Amino acid sequence: MWMMVAFVLGEVAAYQMGMTVCFIIAAALFVFHRKLCPMKHKAHSFSPAVIKTAEGRVDSDFQTDAERVWNWKDPMMCRVFLLFFCFLAGWGRMMVEMRPDVLERMVTQKGGSAEVAVSGTLDSVSEKNGWCTMILTGVEVEDESVRKVLISCKRDLLEKYEEKVLPPCGSQIHLTGTAEFLEEARNPGQFSYRMYYRGLGIRNRVTADRIFISEGKSSPLRSQAECFRAYATAVFQEICVPEDAGIFQAILLGDKSGLSEELRERFQDNGIAHILAVSGLHVSLIGMSVYSALRFWGISYGWAGLGASALLTFYGLVTGFGASVFRAVFMVEVSCLAAYLGRSYDLLSALSLSLILQAWQSPYLLFSAGLQLSYGAVAAIGLETERLRKVGKKRKEREEEEQEKEKKKGYETFMLSSAIQLYTMPIQLYHYFTFPMLGIFLNLIVIPLLTYAAGSGLLALGIYSIAFVGGKIGGMGGGSSIAGVLSAFGGAASGISEIPEIFRIAASACTGPGHYIFQLYEWLCIQVERVPFHSIVAGRPEMWKIGVFYVALGIRYVWSVGEARDNLGRKGIFRFPKDWNAQGKNSVFIAVAVVFLVVQPVHGFQIWFLDVGQGDGVFLRTQDEAILSDCGSSQDKKIGKNVLEPFLKSQGIRTLDWILVSHADADHTNGIEWLLKEEADIRVRNLALPAAGKGQEAYKKMETLARKRGAEVYYLHRGETVRAKSLALRCLYPEAGEKPAEERNSHSLVFDVTYGKFSMLLTGDIGVEDEREILAMEEDKKGEKVTLLKAAHHGSNGSSSEEFLECFSPAFTVLSYGEGNTYGHPAPEAVERLEQTGTEIWRTADSGAVNVWTDGKRMYIKGYKKQDYGKERDKNR
Repeated sequence: MWMMVAFVLGEVAAYQMGMTVCFIIAAALFVFHRKLCPMKHKAHSFSPAVIKTAEGRVDSDFQTDAERVWNWKDPMMCRVFLLFFCFLAGWGRMMVEMRPDVLERMVTQKGGSAEVAVSGTLDSVSEKNGWCTMILTGVEVEDESVRKVLISCKRDLLEKYEEKVLPPCGSQIHLTGTAEFLEEARNPGQFSYRMYYRGLGIRNRVTADRIFISEGKSSPLRSQAECFRAYATAVFQEICVPEDAGIFQAILLGDKSGLSEELRERFQDNGIAHILAVSGLHVSLIGMSVYSALRFWGISYGWAGLGASALLTFYGLVTGFGASVFRAVFMVEVSCLAAYLGRSYDLLSALSLSLILQAWQSPYLLFSAGLQLSYGAVAAIGLETERLRKVGKKRKEREEEEQEKEKKKGYETFMLSSAIQLYTMPIQLYHYFTFPMLGIFLNLIVIPLLTYAAGSGLLALGIYSIAFVGGKIGGMGGGSSIAGVLSAFGGAASGISEIPEIFRIAASACTGPGHYIFQLYEWLCIQVERVPFHSIVAGRPEMWKIGVFYVALGIRYVWSVGEARDNLGRKGIFRFPKDWNAQGKNSVFIAVAVVFLVVQPVHGFQIWFLDVGQGDGVFLRTQDEAILSDCGSSQDKKIGKNVLEPFLKSQGIRTLDWILVSHADADHTNGIEWLLKEEADIRVRNLALPAAGKGQEAYKKMETLARKRGAEVYYLHRGETVRAKSLALRCLYPEAGEKPAEERNSHSLVFDVTYGKFSMLLTGDIGVEDEREILAMEEDKKGEKVTLLKAAHHGSNGSSSEEFLECFSPAFTVLSYGEGNTYGHPAPEAVERLEQTGTEIWRTADSGAVNVWTDGKRMYIKGYKKQDYGKERDKNR
């Protein structure tokens, strides 16, 4: 297992630090050598040993010491260098993977997109909303090879060549189109499609404008797996209600396209979303059941293992061989091999080897939430089982009577469920930012029942297949819809009629247990959601905290099972009262580790200018208050769901004390409207709207939404102040009194934000005339420079006048706009005026979200995108 840890750390270190790892390794080896090589002389003393060495003779004592240190027969020395080799192998593999391919170089040289001609073999194809998504393998671009490429094209583009039938896998695809990078995360908490697809070995997307398809050769096994997948999908859609069909497809075939968004979110919020994937547990159960059955019938270990492995490999192809399926299939095959060789099977060793193989094939897969949760859960089971076994042995030595088997089994089941939740907690928080407090107890019900639900689906599929195959053999007549699906994927199922009604009824009846179990799951989730604090929004923990947490779990494990446990408790760094038992100490240790991971203290004043595309979104936070000023986008209509919600949850925000709406344009408000309508997990206390727009329909709508959520609504104007202890937001504009709806930009609330010596202007979409009004009303403030300016109207030429900029003379300016917007923002003239003031300009389109931190004296600013992490500034004001 330690080899796997070293290999994974090597890949992660290479991704995070690159070549810096080389210098760290060199330094570590130097220190290692100096510490372990006991030379008996010093460089500055001319001892006999030094003189002998200079004359070409080596002191015998020195030689003996060196040989002792570098003795390769020493087990500890071999382990150290084996771990070092694994670390170096992981580092080297990731460095190779990080090298840009030909498409990436072309896109970079062309400034973000490039016209390309691509040829490759079709690996998979899917259709949704009139668009087809294809993955090509063995791709050729300008006589260079690319492993995989993602292709997007309109459905009607394929119809010209295939007559409304999707091309089969193995077809040769030749196309021309526009290559571009996949979308990356530009805000905290935002999903990174770039990292997700890199885990699949895909680096670029090509949008095709011309496509040519020719026949190709496909693996017969792969073709049959595609046929069976299509057949099984059609069966479930025919014999189940749509909701059940979607769940059966997800848990048995790995196809989540039939799941409703509401169901996914409900299961995820309650910690049981893992059931909506092909379960490694059930893959293992299927494999071991087949293996056991073959052994029962007298088949040898070798042939039984081969039979089970072949079936599981085919099933893996049917499901797409996701990370968890590969893990389960590989571990079952290793178990069969161990039985054949007469060796014992070690779960953690098999788990580690499977992870090394997957990480070698696709290093970026390590950053996938699915892989991390799958391996984390199985590692938890393996480690906790071992811990319980060893602790149980010690208890048995001390106790004359053993606990009752039923009670012991229930205790171990609860401990395993708790261990899974504990070991995967950092992963859950890092990717989803919430933790289901009752997930342990819910999984105690959900996981055992899932076996019966999956079994009912498999039984229904088996009964239907018996009739289907019987109809094929007996020649039962004309065509069927399922036969058509099979034919489209290369199957030869012509001449089959619909199956007899009795078999259809029987197959549908078999899905009954699954139907009621799924209904029970949903009912349980609804009941759990009624419990206060059933789920906590803890935010995304920092990486160093996650590292410390897992080190603490390692200490706990050693402490529980090793000889050092009593020493640590009695006279080490962990001191407990003598009358506390091991479970009490264990509970305290875990509680401290969890609190350390979950609690995220806030220091100073933090500001995030979110990258919402063409729009505005500013988040302000102190230790006591969380304030959102605008959030909307004209480029992303789902900005609330895609950016705002994950951002707030990643910051651990459960309550917004204030939402400030500068004015009611959609590029400032559609994210806020979504939050008020859809997101019940985040409470809103106060909503501030501009008094200039009071009574207008757009503001009435937001007021109604806020009041339904229990928020207080205020209409602000010049002279009013929003106070939050050390933070003050003074409204500079507009004056009291309503303005016409067609002058909505002039409604914009302008705030002077102060925190200690730090000051900032939030300007909404005000224009030059509005700026002049502000200057006229702020005569006494002329010459008082501000630290930071949020440029008005996304850098429009009709804003940021010379007089306004000269008056406030900002040290830093943030421009919030979307790349390639149709408005031409920011205007070159406005940028030139800003540059003339000497301000340092930060652009969300270039840097992603812009983060500012200040303690009231110093200020630091940086962009969220990785390449901007080094551009940190510190200016005293």
